[in-house]
Amino acid sequence: MEPWDAVLDLEPEPHRTLQGAELDDALTVAADFIDLKSPYMAGHSRRCAQLPRTPPHGWASPTVPS
Repeated sequence: MEPWDAVLDLEPEPHRTLQGAELDDALTVAADFIDLKSPYMAGHSRRCAQLPRTPPHGWASPTVPS
């Protein structure tokens, strides 16, 4: 058995899948935790996540699902 498959087999039942707002919240927590490594990087991940939704100044705003 591959190591990755062995680790996945250790996951307790029932397997939980995050979707929608739950997934967004979990990824926000992970991003904030990663940013804790350096005070200089505080908020970096959240700002990067906003880039696809915020067109540069003077550009037409594309239709982006929220």
